[in-house]
Parts: sequence; C-alpha cells; structure tokens
Amino acid sequence: MDLKIVAGIKTINIVDEEDNILYDIPIHQLGDVINKNGTNYSSWINQLEEKTWINIDTLYELAQVIKELVVNNDIDWKETFFTVEKGIYLEHVKNVKKDTSNAFEQKTSYSDIVMRAIETGKEENNQNINKIVDEIVDKNLKRYDII
Repeated sequence: MDLKIVAGIKTINIVDEEDNILYDIPIHQLGDVINKNGTNYSSWINQLEEKTWINIDTLYELAQVIKELVVNNDIDWKETFFTVEKGIYLEHVKNVKKDTSNAFEQKTSYSDIVMRAIETGKEENNQNINKIVDEIVDKNLKRYDII
C-alpha cells in the first residue's frame, strides 16, 4: 500500500493512495517518548510499527517529520529503529527458514521441531544479527537524513 504523510493544521496524517486518513498524530505530541531503561523511544514509531498496514519507509519518513518539527526532541532514533528493524529482520529469517524447512519438518518428530524453535530463539540474540541490524539502521537513518 502506498502511504504518504500529510501535514494538517493541527495533525500529521498518514494517508493511503486515495487520501483516506489511516492515522493522525497531534502536532503538539509528535515528540512524545516511551522511556525504557533510560532510553527514549518514539512513542509514535512504537505504536505504528504494530499496524499491519504500515511500512518501514513510512516510519522513517515520519521520523523525518518529527525531527523537522520537534527540533529538540529527546528521541534515540537509533534505538527506536533498532527494535523495528530487528523485528522485520527476524520475521524475514523465520519466513526463509519456514520455506526451506517445510519438507524437513513434515518428516520430523515433535521434539525435533521444539529443538529447532530453541535454536531459532538463540539466533534471535545472536550478536551477528544485532550487528547486521545495526548496519541496516545506520544506513537508513543516514538515507532519510535523520542522523
């Protein structure tokens, strides 16, 4: 779905290709944060990442708008997008594994499937994955001129 961000008088709107408003954010609340363990995450990016209709490009475009309109915001953009990008990356890895292992899983026991799930969980905390996700975030934050 093609989305765009449109500034209204009092809100920032996320609209679809037919200009239907899917989400609106009061301009005076654009800099709202969620503090987790001393790190300030964008409240709006955090809320929107859970929407099935949102895409990553729109989230970065929203971050650009927030950065422009709330110049002195306290948002840690790298950490905000690390959680988003890691979720996307892990979902991609899970789907690839699922596609490549369908035949294998059909011929395995329940305990083998559980062991594969445990291995997948270990991989989620793998430092190599964190490094890859960090690189993705850095590249995109620069590409969208957020940092």
